[in-house]
Amino acid sequence: MRNPTGFAVIPDSVCVLYLAELLNQDRSLRFGYADDIAIYRASKSVESNVTMLKRDVRQVMRWGAENKVAFAPEKLEMIHLSRKRNTNAPSIRVSPELTITPVTAVGDEQPGFALASASG
Repeated sequence: MRNPTGFAVIPDSVCVLYLAELLNQDRSLRFGYADDIAIYRASKSVESNVTMLKRDVRQVMRWGAENKVAFAPEKLEMIHLSRKRNTNAPSIRVSPELTITPVTAVGDEQPGFALASASG
């Protein structure tokens, strides 16, 4: 299918079918629609979540590389929810090129994490 500009248009249903394999690897922790994927983790500590999420993001990126699916790292976001106040929200270093750093400034449109360039 082509739009007036001549670029191919991929219907959402095709994206869902293509990503179904990735989403079905763990239905309790991964869900999505069209080209959006969410990974869910819950534990008793932020540190445990960071460890599990790092592993999960690496698995998704590996699957993408193996299946020629490019994910946009600039769209990565994560949200930590906690009952505790002033919980430390550490950065997640997925690879030397990809570090996900928490966004914690007052006045952010949405609490959570956003991509930052690798440091270090």
